Amino acid sequence: MMESITTDVLIIGAGAAGIRAAIAACKNNADVVMVAADDVTYGGSTFSEISKGWGIQGLVDAERTAEKLEDFYGDIIQVGLGQSDSKLVRILVEESGPRIEDLISYGLKFKRGHDGNYIRARGCFSETERAFLTSDIANIRQTFLSILRRWPVRVVTGSATELILGEGICLGAWIIKNSGTFVQISAKSTILATGGGSGIYKDHMGCGGGFGDGYALAYLAGAELKNMEFVQFAMGLKHNGSRKFLPTGKLDLPNKIVNSSGGDILKHYMPDNGQRLESLKARQKHMPFSCRDSSGSVDIAVARARRLHKTLYWLDDEMKNNTFEVVHFAHAFNGGVKINERGESTVPGLYAAGEAATGAYGADRIGGTMMTATQVFGKRAGQFAAQRAKRLNGMPARVIGKDETDRIDRLKLDDDVLHALAAIESRVKEAMGQYAGILRSNKGLKKCKKIVKTCADQLRDLEFHVPANFERYYKVRNLIITANLVTKNSLARKESKGSHYREDDLKTIEGTVK
Repeated sequence: MMESITTDVLIIGAGAAGIRAAIAACKNNADVVMVAADDVTYGGSTFSEISKGWGIQGLVDAERTAEKLEDFYGDIIQVGLGQSDSKLVRILVEESGPRIEDLISYGLKFKRGHDGNYIRARGCFSETERAFLTSDIANIRQTFLSILRRWPVRVVTGSATELILGEGICLGAWIIKNSGTFVQISAKSTILATGGGSGIYKDHMGCGGGFGDGYALAYLAGAELKNMEFVQFAMGLKHNGSRKFLPTGKLDLPNKIVNSSGGDILKHYMPDNGQRLESLKARQKHMPFSCRDSSGSVDIAVARARRLHKTLYWLDDEMKNNTFEVVHFAHAFNGGVKINERGESTVPGLYAAGEAATGAYGADRIGGTMMTATQVFGKRAGQFAAQRAKRLNGMPARVIGKDETDRIDRLKLDDDVLHALAAIESRVKEAMGQYAGILRSNKGLKKCKKIVKTCADQLRDLEFHVPANFERYYKVRNLIITANLVTKNSLARKESKGSHYREDDLKTIEGTVK
């Protein structure tokens, strides 16, 4: 007998957005079930050991003057390059302070100076010091776990494989537990808080390597997604499995990024000293790549050198005992499920928050506003999802169809197919890095699209012959869907904009490597 659970609000994801949504839903007297891929506070970017903390943008207390709020709003709109939703940006700005104050009341500690005041920092692409900085990862985990435990949230450890639909309405989701068994969770409202999809690239900074689970689930349910071409990439260093961001503050020093012969790559690709120094100075102002100004030419030079199958290295006296390879890491998605001011998607009963959703930022994003969005729209999604559940008199009838039962019954154990799944995953990641990373073109993106389609066909042949680890099959499916969405949107946007750079765009940024 297959396990079945019924609830008011189902939250898929247990990061900052998911936990904030759970709190808001519980405060609105909803019964809540949360699906967590790992032990709560030990998975996802919120609790990543790589970054060991994060910043969050916002204006609190006396800072919340009309002038400063308007400056914050204008800052986000300008950085988004016309691709953000002005209504959602306004909400983000207006509610940023109260949500940060909530975090402080929960026990989250932000760094303070010797004078006792909070240290404030600029976020990437911003000149204003308004970001709060967390003190340590242990406090982040303790804070979110302790606040979640104050509320009667049932946690199921596993992953969503498919949303349940009835007459175009989301009625819950199929979950595969980490034990390998399936459970049907029927819900009046469902919230996607599944994070991003940086794991569709071989080199990424995502914790656990998200394959865009929420994007795939929403797409299969018929929800609208937006801005999927805007993926943030950051130069980074890797060595024996370790990953770290490249210290951009040292880029203007000579012979920092070199080839195997010790040649200065930036000097080779950018021979004009004045232009190179100007680009390097601009590049030091933000971690992610953008073609919005001359800073982008630095990343383009590195990407073109690596495309020629050259391994690049970072020379630093502080790291002289180790050899670090210079790569571009996929860092975060600015696109996602399109939501309205209530956090609702275009599918009734389905909501989204955090990196799974989009709208409050565009082609580029101010550093720290992603975390602001997890709290602002996590709360909104939880609140309005709970209110929707209250308005429904009863759970809409849902009978498991014969086709669904057959599909699950036919999921046979077949360990021999594991190598096929691994090969598909590897091929998609390689294609995305080669054709849909920093350097994009019509020709390359079409090659990528063809490879992704071939991989999708190969996966389809395995649909009823999956291995014992069923979750792996669904993860690879999500990887393919997310990769296809990124490729499709990148093909459609022929002009370079922000994090999306087209080599075949006739308009070039100042200082771009020809």
